[in-house]
Amino acid sequence: VIDISNPTKLIVAKTLSLDSVRGTNTFPSAVVCVEGERAYIASSSSIAVLDISDPTTPRIATVKPLPSEMSEIMQRGYATNARIFNRHLYLCYGLHMYDGAVAIFECSEPSLLTYCGKVDTQCHATSIGFYDHYAFVASHETIEVFYAFDTGALCRVAILPGYWGTSDLLIKNARIYLADSSGVHILGIAAPPRITRQTINGNMLSLEWNETAEGMRLQRATSLSNPNWQELLG
Repeated sequence: VIDISNPTKLIVAKTLSLDSVRGTNTFPSAVVCVEGERAYIASSSSIAVLDISDPTTPRIATVKPLPSEMSEIMQRGYATNARIFNRHLYLCYGLHMYDGAVAIFECSEPSLLTYCGKVDTQCHATSIGFYDHYAFVASHETIEVFYAFDTGALCRVAILPGYWGTSDLLIKNARIYLADSSGVHILGIAAPPRITRQTINGNMLSLEWNETAEGMRLQRATSLSNPNWQELLG
């Protein structure tokens, strides 16, 4: 824990051992994110919830192992980024240079941390950010765009070209800030696609979208906790 009240003079306020959260595979890295009086620290083996109501004396409230459904990540994955959005914790993992995943946990009750599922990414996932109800997942080559449901589930809606070697992504005021070895790239976000009209006629559902939805895909799934998305034609 570092005191940044004086940005020109950073002071280490507390060092807390996190051996209980260290990854068990070849990559023991851990990532952290903060929400209110809680900090979440995740690795390839477990997630720790810290009580930081007193920042100078952080306390480990609970440590939960990753569920068995994430066995592949526990065996060969490593944590790269963590974000909280709409009562859900999203953890990015790299599995290989061209393989990755985002794991999702419901965290409205921090001591429970209910596993909601994961989505595979087409490339090594390095960071995730949110704007409106959309998640932007950066990798070494692309930016994958997902619609984020209130249940925490993610549905991929677009794959955009990115910047090779992207290590972090932040979103502020409709701008995406991407960091890589060459510097910081700033991208603007257009108005998000929205359903402007829906009509039900018998067993037929008709949808109309705003103009920014051009080129995007419509998919369906029978379950949002473990989705198997199927593309709809029309």
